[in-house]
Amino acid sequence: MAVEGIKPGLWRSDCDYIDELYNHYGDTTNHSAHTNMLWNKGIKSSFHYDLDYENLSASLKRGKAIVVGVLHKGTIFNPYGGGHMIVIIGEYEGGYIAHDPWGYPFSYRPGSSGASVLLPYESLDARWLVEGKKSGWGRIFH
Repeated sequence: MAVEGIKPGLWRSDCDYIDELYNHYGDTTNHSAHTNMLWNKGIKSSFHYDLDYENLSASLKRGKAIVVGVLHKGTIFNPYGGGHMIVIIGEYEGGYIAHDPWGYPFSYRPGSSGASVLLPYESLDARWLVEGKKSGWGRIFH
């Protein structure tokens, strides 16, 4: 999703991206594998474990989406469960706008596309900045 805004048509779908990654670079959970594949396609990016809202806003101001890792199960007050990657594409007064490939974030309503969903700060604080300010995981595009 994020790459489509940088180099449209590079992959036909998220599945094509994942297939190439897995078959030639490594597991989908290996952030270096993503970095290497993207580099080989002419896309400079880096993965970080110390991001915050300032990083998101700065990237968006440069016209670049950000892929962030969030806890995706449980309630806002008790999130848990592995990680899930979503794409931050914009900002609004109360938080950020994201594309979530699994559908409406954190509830996965059947039939929901997950496009341009609103993520309030309260939700991102609990699911993205789990260990406090500057603890967000994510991929920045340069």
